[in-house]
Amino acid sequence: MESFSGQHRPTFALLRQRLVDAVNTRVNNGEFSERALARILGISQPQMNNVLKGARKLTPETADIIFERLNMSVLDLLTASDISHLIAKLSPSEAPTASHRTPAVDCQRKPVVSASRVAGFDKVRAS
Repeated sequence: MESFSGQHRPTFALLRQRLVDAVNTRVNNGEFSERALARILGISQPQMNNVLKGARKLTPETADIIFERLNMSVLDLLTASDISHLIAKLSPSEAPTASHRTPAVDCQRKPVVSASRVAGFDKVRAS
């Protein structure tokens, strides 16, 4: 994957190319064929081929479909360096701190209403 050295921010063009590269890698690794990918995305195989070989640009709409159907996120396209540069650019008041973390959820909490108090529970239990 290409870096955005000097820019310190990923551009749309860079992220679009990274997405095409990521999809090409999955095709080349045999995860699916171009034809299967085109079917998954709901586009023609020639259109998919043209996008993957760079003859056609990936549209934002098709990129959204790829993210959705292949269970990907734009965050998957960012490198550790990208993220470090973006965090470094945040002002101190915007930077994540321990106080901004979401508290852990207590999974051991008891239900507010016990099952025996739910209307009709005894009837279901007796059946």
